[in-house]
Amino acid sequence: MRYTVISDYCGTGEGRTVTVYYVMAETEEDAMKSFKLMTYGGDFFCLCAEVTEGWDFDSAYARLLISPGVQKQLEDPLCHQSFTATIHFNYS
Repeated sequence: MRYTVISDYCGTGEGRTVTVYYVMAETEEDAMKSFKLMTYGGDFFCLCAEVTEGWDFDSAYARLLISPGVQKQLEDPLCHQSFTATIHFNYS
């Protein structure tokens, strides 16, 4: 199964961190476990992460972080893969 995990965390003085993670997993729980292991700060950022079934390319997060080339590769049905993209910014 294909899953998308999206985390959007922000805190005053800490900035904002957005992560989009695409993963092949058996269950939503397995997708979240993979997010925790494969994503920088995953143990913390999983607290605000949401898992959806399928590849989510329509969200504002995906439009911010996913290039057309990455999307094309992820859509290849013969390819079993995972992909993560993170942006962190702080105006403090």
